[in-house]
Amino acid sequence: YERLELSIKQMLSSKKDSLQLTAGQSAHLITSIMEGMISRFIRSKFKEIPSSYLENYWSFISRGIFKS
Repeated sequence: YERLELSIKQMLSSKKDSLQLTAGQSAHLITSIMEGMISRFIRSKFKEIPSSYLENYWSFISRGIFKS
């Protein structure tokens, strides 16, 4: 997950003026949530599809990361 987090951090760095957190903190938060979603998918024996709640998660996450 380290490379993914680094890629997210680099993308967010270009938007640093619109972030409430640092790009690193934001990337870490996003990656942690993604890792949790994948773990939950595995624990459900691949029945609960991670993308089924992605829009709801992103709506919540984006309000915490980006300034309004």
